[in-house]
Amino acid sequence: DEDMALKKMRSVVLFLIVLSLSVSCEWFGKKEDKIERSLLIYIAGNNNLSSYGIKNINDIKSSPFVPQYFEKGDPGDVLMIMSHLSGEIPRLKRIYMDKFGKVQEEILAEYPESSSVDPKTVEQVLKYAQTLFPAKEQGVVFWSHGTGWLPEGFYEKPVETSFGYEQGAEIDIIELAEAVRLDKTKYSYIIFDACLMGGVEVACEFSPAADYMIASVTEILANGFPYAKVVQDIFSTTDPLEVRLKTLAEDYFSYYSESSNPAATVSLINLTKIDQLASAMKSIYDKDRGRIASLDVSKIQRFYRYNKHWFYDLEDFAKAISTDTGDVENLEKALENVVEVQLSTPYFLGVEIDKHCGLSTYIPNPKNSYLDNYYKGFLWNQKVSLIQ
Repeated sequence: DEDMALKKMRSVVLFLIVLSLSVSCEWFGKKEDKIERSLLIYIAGNNNLSSYGIKNINDIKSSPFVPQYFEKGDPGDVLMIMSHLSGEIPRLKRIYMDKFGKVQEEILAEYPESSSVDPKTVEQVLKYAQTLFPAKEQGVVFWSHGTGWLPEGFYEKPVETSFGYEQGAEIDIIELAEAVRLDKTKYSYIIFDACLMGGVEVACEFSPAADYMIASVTEILANGFPYAKVVQDIFSTTDPLEVRLKTLAEDYFSYYSESSNPAATVSLINLTKIDQLASAMKSIYDKDRGRIASLDVSKIQRFYRYNKHWFYDLEDFAKAISTDTGDVENLEKALENVVEVQLSTPYFLGVEIDKHCGLSTYIPNPKNSYLDNYYKGFLWNQKVSLIQ
């Protein structure tokens, strides 16, 4: 069953988060600021993805490029995993290679009464990891179910954004972005190993918190990212970060495009340039917003299956409504600066992909006042005035 193979599809009705942060056990103090690179992989896997989480963790530990252990005060790299798997309490661990070449785990903290999809837990874990290992280059991977920018539960039951899923709870993407920003750390990069997170709405929301983002405009298959390659790409060379992230995105794409059932999209987004893109899009919306209502959206490149019609190609949409060639040229220039990698297979589980600028967007629907109203709260909408 193809749905069972999908990494991020939910199968039950979702409920509001009513989870509170409780007592946790954090045992270590601040390290000296000598760390070169740190990567935290945040696995919210207390759900039907748990077995894939275990596989991904084993892939990580199998890599010969797991950072070497170093004594306090020495420079080095750090790899951490925050994992919440079925039947286990959330734990933050450091994964390192000892002097004999054997990969070891060091438990840094336990959060026995916490949910990994509670924004308070995200904030606490990120802050503690940063306190322990403040690095010159800091990255974080968010691993779980994903429904892009949509409100909690909307993807499954669109009546009334989301990342993560745990026993009927999701974390709203605005709340997740706030939790990341509250960490007071500007991350070098954020990677979403979760479905449908390659939206311009998500990119803009996280732009104050990170310089780069890697995500997919479509769903992601159950195996997720090839983590042995992720560890290699981040830690094995001293190439500039931009070069290593491009390699990582290309390795993800190769992993799926060269398989027997090729199905993948991936983008590397330069979040520091997002305002240039917002300015270009605002010009188009200011002039041609009135053309959206009569637009035949069936002709716009879509990145969704079934009737989950909230994810369209940003450039294809903009060109379909714009009446100004200068605006379109400005948009193309902005996209060249913002989207550094955009790769896609010809099809994704039956959806033909002819156009892929690297970012998806919502197209407003007057029939859905709830969603349109919710959209107004996004940083992206505040910059471009798509919905007034």
